[in-house]
Amino acid sequence: MTGTAEAQARSGHDILTFLAWAAAPQTDNLEPVDDIMAPLIAANGKIGPGIEYVAKQKGHWMAVPACVGSPALPSAVRIDLFKEYSD
Repeated sequence: MTGTAEAQARSGHDILTFLAWAAAPQTDNLEPVDDIMAPLIAANGKIGPGIEYVAKQKGHWMAVPACVGSPALPSAVRIDLFKEYSD
């Protein structure tokens, strides 16, 4: 809803989080991110065709794909015991 309201106002956040398919309908309101995707693809390989289908519109990447539920969470362990008991 935020993205739609900001698109109508032609003002808002510089970065938004979309569900995988939600960037496509906003193509005309988003700036392409080809400059971000090119080095990511070069470093990590091709994107899956399903994700490319929804994130790449009119020949341009409109969103940077990311895994849902992949936050960087710090370890909550005693490293000394982890090292001792892990092989």
